[in-house]
Amino acid sequence: MLLRNLRIADVTAGRWVHGDIRVAGGVITETGPGLADVGGQVIECDGRFAVPGLIDAHIHLRATGHAGPTAQVPVPGGDGATDPAALLRRLHGFLYCGVTSLYDAGNDPAVILPLRQAERDGRILSPRIFCTGSLLTCPGGHGSQFRITHTGGLDDYFATGPDLVKITYDEHGWGVRPLIPILSRRELRALIDASHQHTRRVTVHVSSELRAREAVAAGADALAHPVIQSPVTDEFCWPPSGSRW
Repeated sequence: MLLRNLRIADVTAGRWVHGDIRVAGGVITETGPGLADVGGQVIECDGRFAVPGLIDAHIHLRATGHAGPTAQVPVPGGDGATDPAALLRRLHGFLYCGVTSLYDAGNDPAVILPLRQAERDGRILSPRIFCTGSLLTCPGGHGSQFRITHTGGLDDYFATGPDLVKITYDEHGWGVRPLIPILSRRELRALIDASHQHTRRVTVHVSSELRAREAVAAGADALAHPVIQSPVTDEFCWPPSGSRW
């Protein structure tokens, strides 16, 4: 396939360039002005924009919308909303919006892992799926209502092949959310260390600056959320004086 007369994003130079794109076997093989027609399909693009595929870096794929928390239901329920046809429509919606890769940061493994395999086998039309499968938390901790893996059985968890690991570290107690159990700092570090030993990077769900600082100190590679309970301190946001960040 030859896509002719595009404005292509040159992300290195930070500018738009006019040119064509050749695609073979589903892969871009050549870009540049005036590419020759070698007999494949030719699509005249009339100056439309070609940009790299977008990445949605935090979703929880569901077939229906997510509701809550509310005063009546302070902790959202565990309905997986798993209708296969509806899940496929959601994935197609990402593609329609230009999202070609997504990170599912915690889901029912019986739902997301087969979808990931179907995507990688080419059996469904979908963005590339990277996922954690289950979450890691303590009994009764944040996310444990969603059929989630707890702190035991890590060998079984890593055998499912998570692309990344998601740990929840939030005792709630803010807004309408009640207080719930939370991992100890030692457990948090142990889970992060085990994940790194399995060569998996770790995102940690937090909502306060205190828990965010503790997660970073424990070795977290990324925080799944910004601090949302209160304003953060300047020291949390800015590097130390003289840092090369």
